[in-house]
Amino acid sequence: MGFLHRSLACCDCNLSFAFSVDEQGLGAELGFENPRRCRSCRSSLEDSRRAFRDDSAPRLNGLRAGLFNGTDINTTFPVTTTSLRA
Repeated sequence: MGFLHRSLACCDCNLSFAFSVDEQGLGAELGFENPRRCRSCRSSLEDSRRAFRDDSAPRLNGLRAGLFNGTDINTTFPVTTTSLRA
């Protein structure tokens, strides 16, 4: 399939950006459609999503607290002397 260099309009900033032949070929191989955002708007969107994701849930020993339903590890997994015996 032959691709031609195209110019598309960004849905966020309305500026035109280049959609190169190489990008079109790679997108076709991976099954993607035409991009809707320019590189800078796409990068800004990814940064804001990453910042929200990183700050949205409190961490507990490097893991999201939601893995333990927001409770303390000690109350989630009680350790008794009987459970330590083989």
